[in-house]
Amino acid sequence: MKKTLMVLALATAATTAYPQGQMQMINFATGANAFQAPIFDVEAPGSANANIQLRGNPGTGAIPAGTQVYTGARLSGTGFTSELWGGPLGSAESALTSGGTLSAFRTGTGAGFNLGGAVSIQGVLGGATATVQMRAWNNMGGTITSWAQVMANPFIPHGSSDLVTTGPLSDPPTPPTLVPNALRSFNLFVPVPEPSLIALGALGLGALLIRRIRK
Repeated sequence: MKKTLMVLALATAATTAYPQGQMQMINFATGANAFQAPIFDVEAPGSANANIQLRGNPGTGAIPAGTQVYTGARLSGTGFTSELWGGPLGSAESALTSGGTLSAFRTGTGAGFNLGGAVSIQGVLGGATATVQMRAWNNMGGTITSWAQVMANPFIPHGSSDLVTTGPLSDPPTPPTLVPNALRSFNLFVPVPEPSLIALGALGLGALLIRRIRK
């Protein structure tokens, strides 16, 4: 019995010493590990890529510069939400869990970059590495407050980064580790194009003609 209690006490102490690892969810950083990965809105009307997820840094306004071309504006203000998802190193996208922190975006010259916030990566202890992904969406005036709601509606503009590997996560109360500088830009997209009024009108007219012919 005493031996069992001792093992439990040691396990509890280990859990206390190594809580869930933490990191910052910002998509830019300055200093020695500087990077900038702005996030963009859906492609401009008429674009062939309106319903396609684009990823990769653009040629300007990003560190490092890339070759991806975006025609949508940088996300700006409280109408858009970002969230960091993560899990143990090597996790598949479907296995990631939310860090529980939502963030709006900066405005003006800071557009494209979120306000950030500390998140805990579930299942990953302080000092270990993890797999993370940045996700963002149009919150439709504050009515869409979770990724589950986004996934339930194919017309909500949303997007996500590639999966990236972190460095060692911080162990509270040490300040949270930054998102790795391997993070790259991405855009929001709508996987299912919304029918236009003209298309809906044409369908209605067709149905009316068919009805008259049958009479």
